[in-house]
Amino acid sequence: MDRKLLKAIRLYKEYSQNEMAAVLGISRKMYGLKEGGKKDFTVSDVVKIKNHLELSLDDVNKIFFAEIIAK
Repeated sequence: MDRKLLKAIRLYKEYSQNEMAAVLGISRKMYGLKEGGKKDFTVSDVVKIKNHLELSLDDVNKIFFAEIIAK
């Protein structure tokens, strides 16, 4: 998983962690833990993030699944 790519895209599109947390319906602290890799995003979270940030499927795979697929 490449959480740094998620952060880079989020910042490029000028969204704060607070705004992303609101999209997911979670606290900013929990979003920070998820983006930092300390907690996992749910499938529902991934779908909401993909739609909100308008991520390509390639980006979604790199950010959330690359490590899982490689195993």
